[in-house]
Amino acid sequence: MQYLVSRPWIFRTQQRRRIRRMIVALALFTAFNLSYAGFSAADAGALQQKDDTFGRLTEPSNLMASPAGQEGTRVYKLTGNNVRFQFTRNQRNATIKILCQGGVTPCGEVIELKAERGTGGDLVFKTKGGKRVLKITSAGGGTLFGGAPFIPREVPKTGAAFVQS
Repeated sequence: MQYLVSRPWIFRTQQRRRIRRMIVALALFTAFNLSYAGFSAADAGALQQKDDTFGRLTEPSNLMASPAGQEGTRVYKLTGNNVRFQFTRNQRNATIKILCQGGVTPCGEVIELKAERGTGGDLVFKTKGGKRVLKITSAGGGTLFGGAPFIPREVPKTGAAFVQS
């Protein structure tokens, strides 16, 4: 009791300074959180609009070419030259026939191919002798490889991309 009478403050000076600092820090922390909460609520609409824009950019488009190597018979054209070929696929078996157009030789021979799984989900079509002829990527693109006797010399051994014609 004597302490309260001799000093009107309950806390000593050093303790009062600490309490003031804690009150100021608490006030700043509260003000920052309130302003951040207001900022987040105000930008929620902008973030939703940003997500919608990204969704529109990544949704499927009708402008995309149809994937190569689907079931059935289709005619494809190599990019960069006039080589065209007919590719017929039935599950694991396929045939390829180089079309005789524009002076492309050799052509007209129908070759049977077998499909094997490649890296990354690709389908690699090989001859009965094991020669790699055609690759269909998991994304739907395709590559025709040269080097086989029935493939025209215009096709490089490293391969050339093709599109449906």
